[in-house]
Amino acid sequence: DNGLFPESAIKSNGKSKKSSKSKPSKEELISSLLNGKSCEDEVAANKREASSIKELDAFVKSVLVTSLARFGVDDLAAQQGWSRLASEDKKRFEEEWKQLQLKEFEFYSQRSGFFHAVVTKMAETFRPST
Repeated sequence: DNGLFPESAIKSNGKSKKSSKSKPSKEELISSLLNGKSCEDEVAANKREASSIKELDAFVKSVLVTSLARFGVDDLAAQQGWSRLASEDKKRFEEEWKQLQLKEFEFYSQRSGFFHAVVTKMAETFRPST
């Protein structure tokens, strides 16, 4: 034991062992292509999709599941039910939720304008007449 490397990484003559994995041949590289993409590209795409699903799940747990709980659905049941949905359904519901939020903002804007008009008219009744 030299104190720097584990015994398994050193040959008896003190030289490093050669990696048991050799570089892949050209044929192996070509055969590893999938639909014109390398395995690394496929892994990266899968990671992006998984990340997107995690973001979606985080969105849902923080907003949609909480809203369902306020609506009367048990929080745990909402989370479990959401986790059972297919990712396509989750994406569709997220888009629908965003559209509902937009409509809600438009509604609040209209309602705010309505209240402004009412309060303005009421304020006019308090002004002294000249």
